[in-house]
Amino acid sequence: MKKLIATALLCSAVSLCGCSSNQKTGSESGIDSNIIVVSDTSLAPTGDERIKYNASPEVSAPDGSISIEEAYKLLDSCGMEDLYLTESMSAYSKYYFNTVDYHGEKYYSFYPFITAEGKRLLVGTNVLVSCSGAVVLAKNWMGGYDTVTPASAQNDKPYTERYTDAAISPNEALAALAKNEKELGLKYDISEYVFEFDDRTADVNGKPCYRITPKLEYLDHIELLKPLYVSADKDAAIVKNDKG
Repeated sequence: MKKLIATALLCSAVSLCGCSSNQKTGSESGIDSNIIVVSDTSLAPTGDERIKYNASPEVSAPDGSISIEEAYKLLDSCGMEDLYLTESMSAYSKYYFNTVDYHGEKYYSFYPFITAEGKRLLVGTNVLVSCSGAVVLAKNWMGGYDTVTPASAQNDKPYTERYTDAAISPNEALAALAKNEKELGLKYDISEYVFEFDDRTADVNGKPCYRITPKLEYLDHIELLKPLYVSADKDAAIVKNDKG
């Protein structure tokens, strides 16, 4: 849940490593392949393989691994800001994407999500929990992974402290996107995106609005799309912002 800057093409080196973003500095960010960040869908790369969030496969892990339920508990203990969320991780369902290899170690790969209008809406960022239970990593928006400290959820604050002018929660705003999906102009089904919130509301036409950025993940880059705005009042209306 970091404020994203998506106003230009950015080419940089990152690591996906067969897994499927929050910008931090740190030694955990990989430097293996390319990321392209765009603010205009007309500039989006073509011909690349987009990551698909299909039904969860059967859970698999090496012998001696922690269970997926134990991995959930580790996730729930992590601070929401490290996971790019607006509420504590325990408020979200967890989508098991797969068990993946990252830097020679096996990890459970997850996405937080809510369900709205019968659809799974991915929120925040991809999170990896090592099958040993020793490490939790969150994907940053450069495509690498940063270490997350478990047992930090005790410092989570209610969304009302951040969005003081909001009458609805961020998750209610996200549900409004699903309810009004036809108005959004998205190329793919809304369940094919990962959504990230700015850390404050934006003033659009005199209304406080949630600024929500849809992200598309590809095997070799991440695409940040033009932000969507939902009024933070009880109307939860989709608001057009010509300024981007």
